[in-house]
Amino acid sequence: SGGDGALFFPQDVYGNEFSFNSPFSIELFFKTHGDKSAAGRMQLVMQGEGAFRYGIVLNDAIPGSVKFIVTNQTSMQAVAALTNANYADGGWRYLLAIYDTLASTNGQMRLTIVNTNGVETTAVTEVSAGFGALAASNDGNLFLGRFKYPIAQEHRTFLGLIDEVQITAGVVSNSWRLGKIPAADNAVQFTTV
Repeated sequence: SGGDGALFFPQDVYGNEFSFNSPFSIELFFKTHGDKSAAGRMQLVMQGEGAFRYGIVLNDAIPGSVKFIVTNQTSMQAVAALTNANYADGGWRYLLAIYDTLASTNGQMRLTIVNTNGVETTAVTEVSAGFGALAASNDGNLFLGRFKYPIAQEHRTFLGLIDEVQITAGVVSNSWRLGKIPAADNAVQFTTV
């Protein structure tokens, strides 16, 4: 109300089901409205308005890049980033982000993006030895397409479409959704007669 649109899951209504402190996965499709690589940071997912727990942001490291960030109980961050292409160019993308405490000695983060042409890119980051556990307490609200509310705190509204978001406790493999990536937009052409 009175601001840019975003999905908002208030903790005081829906509870703490998104405040994971063990392995979790995030899947979604996203598409910017045209090339938005120069539009500044745009938030796809952000959990923890009160105390940031995890998030996925576009255009953070460099224009067009995607970054998956997880924060532990002492505000130390682990990051997996894809900076090899412009993911804010207006094409549909499938994204899978995984925080997996069981994948290696200290844990691992994986960020995978698949383009409409089927090209898949994955960044894998080993979590540092001193990272430790995620916070056991509640950290607040979940946002899709926005960083915080009110928007005056920091403007990171996602300028595009986010579809079929699935946030799962545990680790999922590349989903059946990989085959569901929309083909490159087919513009409908009208002819005046």
